[in-house]
Amino acid sequence: MNISHRALVVVAVLAGCGGPSQPEGSLEPTIVVTSGPIPPDTVNASLAAAVRLEARDAGRPVRNVVLDVRSVPTGDFDPRRTPHVSFGLPGDRLRTPTLQLATREDGSVAFLISRGVAAGTGVVRITGQFGGESVALELPWVIRPGAPARLELAPADTAIYLGATFQYRVDLRDDFSNPVSGPVSLDLSSAALTATPDGRVAAVSHGRVRVRGHAGAAEAIRWVSVVPRFALAALSDGIILTESDGHDQRRIAGSASANPLDSWPGEPRLVVGKFNELLVVPIAGQPIGSIAVPGIGPGQFLWPRFDRDGRWIYVALRVNEANGSELWRVRSDGTFTERLTTLAHPGQSDVNPHPSPDGARVVFSTDRRDPTSVNFSEIAFLDLATGGVTITGERGFLPRWSPDGTRVGFLGFMGEIKIMNVATGAVVVTTIEPYFEGGLDWSPDGEWLLGASIAGTTFIRAATGETLPVRSLSTICCAVFRR
Repeated sequence: MNISHRALVVVAVLAGCGGPSQPEGSLEPTIVVTSGPIPPDTVNASLAAAVRLEARDAGRPVRNVVLDVRSVPTGDFDPRRTPHVSFGLPGDRLRTPTLQLATREDGSVAFLISRGVAAGTGVVRITGQFGGESVALELPWVIRPGAPARLELAPADTAIYLGATFQYRVDLRDDFSNPVSGPVSLDLSSAALTATPDGRVAAVSHGRVRVRGHAGAAEAIRWVSVVPRFALAALSDGIILTESDGHDQRRIAGSASANPLDSWPGEPRLVVGKFNELLVVPIAGQPIGSIAVPGIGPGQFLWPRFDRDGRWIYVALRVNEANGSELWRVRSDGTFTERLTTLAHPGQSDVNPHPSPDGARVVFSTDRRDPTSVNFSEIAFLDLATGGVTITGERGFLPRWSPDGTRVGFLGFMGEIKIMNVATGAVVVTTIEPYFEGGLDWSPDGEWLLGASIAGTTFIRAATGETLPVRSLSTICCAVFRR
């Protein structure tokens, strides 16, 4: 179309907004809108009234002119989701992407418009041949997104420290996946978090918070754990160091082990059990060392634990094919070993040793009273001065002394965490959900336990049993506090 024709079309569109009109003195062939512009509307909406046009030449209607009507998108759009409108005849439900119409005796045509499911902009382009000219007209249209129907908030489940903040990434869409702009409200289940209208969240106290985001009918449930700040070590295809919120993970040793590890505060290092050796892994990056253990035949070292001074490493040693295990301790420099318990039955298992903070006793789990059972284990104490063993009768495994020596935390067979008062023998179940199945450790301040659950590595407040899972640590095993 040449410039003069386009100019006439524009004038015709503007003049047609209020009804039939023809540019004064115009003798050129034109297509005139007699029904007004196409108003913006949402996806899948149909135009309430038909679009009406007239073909005119020298100011008079022209009949039997074939007009081609089609949708043309404009602006930026995803080619996989092209915005468009479709067309149909009044009284007919059928809609098509293009339409050919012949003008009636009065030079008019009428058609209906239905908007597609992709939001965007475009024009209805109408073209025809009459009066010896190619004539064109463009009617702009706008398809707006529908009402909010789906909401995504990221991250889905995260952990942060006291005083930390983060911004939710919001993705709000309608039923047809068009992005929708608009406010998203955040409802918090606990005062441990605060939230601003723009989605910024701040941590003000420890706790587990359910975050409900909503906009219209769209809703998303997210979780935040406000966790204490500690440095951790764990197993994950080797030995890794990490922050307790799951950030700054780095591998310091690539040697994987199925056995838990322990840390010692005097000289930052870790110890991990292997089949017939103990590996000492310095946190600062010095070469990994292997402790030679004289006087012990072939066996598998399990659950190594430092004493408070770092002089001894307490281990369970698997000594036969019936999985019989004894308790031993080894000087951390490998110069001396001592057997602490002796098998009374080939299948007896004394495992999970942990020395008390004062060095007088060792807590462990044992199946001495039913060594043939697969799922039987009781918490027991070994007096290092006398060699006497006291079996508490409390079923469980993986016992761990609290830093002050007054309590022992351990796992029950239903996945619960229990805490025993050492002086009285009273046991309290601190938490049942989620199911715990891995190692257990106390924080240096005695306020928190750290366990491996089906929800990921989880902090447990010892006083209340409140659980704070850290989803970003779900792939690690047997985490311990670095002391």
